[in-house]
Amino acid sequence: MDFGLTDEQRDIRDTARAFVTREVVPLEEEMLRRERTGEPALRRDELRELQSRARRFGFWGMSTPEAYGGMALPAVTQSLLWTELGRTPVPFRFGGEADNILYEASDAQRAEYLLPTIEGSGSAASR
Repeated sequence: MDFGLTDEQRDIRDTARAFVTREVVPLEEEMLRRERTGEPALRRDELRELQSRARRFGFWGMSTPEAYGGMALPAVTQSLLWTELGRTPVPFRFGGEADNILYEASDAQRAEYLLPTIEGSGSAASR
């Protein structure tokens, strides 16, 4: 049994690494300064802008079905992305995620809860 990464997994990992290196790591110094003064590490507008850049980069809704604009990645591939995000202390998530139960909701519930959660910052708690 081969436990190596596929070419696609390596490509996704490398693209995520490039995004984190270029877009997230440069925020570390300011994030640490803010945390020392009791401010939020990332303001909501900064988080949304960073998530917007991630979405343009192709990273949105790692586990979200493609029908809802997500990537529908398998767990191993998702873990590669989480590993890349773990290279920096900046509290950032790609976004576009929703609780699995919402995919089984009625059409009205999907319209009211699922779609805004996916389109928002990726967490109902942060809306």
